[in-house]
Amino acid sequence: MPFLILVFVLIYIELTLFIKAAAEIGALATVAMVFVTAIVGISIIMRQGMKTMVKAQTKAHSGQTPAKEIIEGILLGVAAVLLLVPGFFTDTLGFILLTPIRSKVAETALGRWIVKSPMSRYTPGRDKVIEGEYRNMDE
Repeated sequence: MPFLILVFVLIYIELTLFIKAAAEIGALATVAMVFVTAIVGISIIMRQGMKTMVKAQTKAHSGQTPAKEIIEGILLGVAAVLLLVPGFFTDTLGFILLTPIRSKVAETALGRWIVKSPMSRYTPGRDKVIEGEYRNMDE
């Protein structure tokens, strides 16, 4: 139910901003602005996403946990969705996630939680090998 209320509030905000923008600059210019912001935003996300992926791979290959990069990748995905949804309010939220704020959010509690998890303590090359023999009891 709260999600449904959030969707209706978002639709109300977007429609209000569309109407006000169309009244000021015209309907065609308003639609063009929405398309331009989506195209510019997605191109920025593609560039930042590649940089984040390279950083994550570099950390993983060096045996470090790429927790911050994983969170940044998730936030980039959220930003992409917000930029693809037509509207000025969602575009603004999407562009905010493209600023250094995204990095700060990734360094907070979520990043610390992932780093502290037992799954992140794996270090390549330190596995213990247990040798043994077995025999099939079905024979």
